[in-house]
Amino acid sequence: MAIEGSVAPPTRRRFTRRSALLALKLSASAMVLYLLLRNVDVSAARDHVLAVDPRMVAAAVGCVALTVIFSGLRWHMLLASQDAGLPRRSAVALTFASQCFNNVLPSTVGGDAVRIGIAVGEGATLRSVFVATFLDRLAGLVGCVAATFAIFLVEPFGLSAPPALRLVVYVLLAAAVAGLLVLAMVRTQAMALLWRLSPGWAGHFARARLDAATILRALLWTAAMLGGIGSTLALLSAAGPEEGLGILRALAMTGPLVLAVALPLSIAGWGVREAVVVTLFQAMGMSPEHGLATSLLFGLVTLIGGLPGLVALMLPRYRRAKSPTT
Repeated sequence: MAIEGSVAPPTRRRFTRRSALLALKLSASAMVLYLLLRNVDVSAARDHVLAVDPRMVAAAVGCVALTVIFSGLRWHMLLASQDAGLPRRSAVALTFASQCFNNVLPSTVGGDAVRIGIAVGEGATLRSVFVATFLDRLAGLVGCVAATFAIFLVEPFGLSAPPALRLVVYVLLAAAVAGLLVLAMVRTQAMALLWRLSPGWAGHFARARLDAATILRALLWTAAMLGGIGSTLALLSAAGPEEGLGILRALAMTGPLVLAVALPLSIAGWGVREAVVVTLFQAMGMSPEHGLATSLLFGLVTLIGGLPGLVALMLPRYRRAKSPTT
């Protein structure tokens, strides 16, 4: 009884914290959608969704799947740089599985935990997979922040940002650059020795294999992913009766959109994404109803594009990797 009493309270506290966080994110999504829908003609947005061309939506689903494949190839490249030993096909399949979880979970941590756990079950070392996944996330953050910074600097198509939002982007850009500098410093002998003597996970990054060519390839894969997301937006905005964004305006929206959705403020970005897309559409002189319909379609095709992840998780090899008995 003493043992149960010592274990149960921390478990209940963790459950309570997670439940409270989930409730807050659900409330945030609902509140943002409520405030947004007060100023948008919902019936017009619904008519727009119902009038879409199914062929354009199918093409958008293909773009989402291609974007996930690019993400998987970026992860595999980083895994290979750390000698993780995970095949390319497995890296792509596990990225689809991660995307499938991220579409329904409050944060992207759950999806990363799934692909890390199964990759380790496949025989990859935990250190290599953890470091590669961290670098994968860092490459995505740097690419999105850089794209957003460029858009706010040039302000194409009437896109502008309030000073507070600019400050947030500048801080994120400085943090991303600082992260890259720290990783570069780790390559020096003095810093490597210091980090190796550090407790916890810090020493793992000191032993990470990283060079300028690997960083450049990771950022190029990030650019390809942003291109896939922009193409998805362009297709969905042109799927209805109104004139579409066009590829250039869609690409201009991609950085700010992905960066906003990545913030842990709602469930899978719902609510936040709609607010950002509607705002950007209005800045470009397009109707908010068109923006809302495009954003809702984007959320739908993202869910559909991640469904291959469920198929991947049902494969016998991954089911064995998840089993605690193997």
